[in-house]
Amino acid sequence: MPNVELTDDMISMLEMALNDNSYMGAWYFDKKENKVTGITEYDELEEEEELKQLIEKDEDGERFIYIHPAPSSDNWQVMENFILQLNDLDDTVQTLLLKTIQGSGAFRRFNDAIDDEGIRDRWYNYKNRLERERALQWLKGHGLISDEGVAKGIKMLEDNIARRKRIEKGQQGMTKGAQVICIETVGHSDKLSPGKVYKIIDERPDDLLIRIEDDRGKIVWLPKSHFELV
Repeated sequence: MPNVELTDDMISMLEMALNDNSYMGAWYFDKKENKVTGITEYDELEEEEELKQLIEKDEDGERFIYIHPAPSSDNWQVMENFILQLNDLDDTVQTLLLKTIQGSGAFRRFNDAIDDEGIRDRWYNYKNRLERERALQWLKGHGLISDEGVAKGIKMLEDNIARRKRIEKGQQGMTKGAQVICIETVGHSDKLSPGKVYKIIDERPDDLLIRIEDDRGKIVWLPKSHFELV
């Protein structure tokens, strides 16, 4: 019976493991600890030595599942598939993008091109969803989650994207004269109070910082991520 607990951290680690073609070590899914763990080829840390011994003893794979990374050629195919589904763009733009992924230096040219065309966000959304689906199908393929688990994992990603968009939209409105409410105080608990409203004196949009008068009466620069618009 599938019983793996899905968390953003666990799925993100699995996505990274499936993308790791460095051959500098190996990744495993630890069913007992419900996490992705790795061992490197050269480091001889005590914890890694203990992990290697546990993996060697687990001959029947009762606890550890080796994670085979996806072939590096898959990354090129993902770029091509992304370009081909951009049906709302001019044909000349698609042709240009397809040319950028031919031959040596394809990844650098592609990254430059999506910046020039202003579609980096679309690329990340496409790539993130694809990597999420691949990780969830890996878990399902090893009997660790059901179809309901796959649906739950996709919803977790969609919720994260929606949350990030709300935060970004809110941060754009954090301009001089606006009022913000404190939602977290990590690293600044001596300056801020959760739920307290502050007035923005100034902002540095490129650095995502706002200037306020803190609880001590001092004028300070603080991250916009600590606040929400009132």
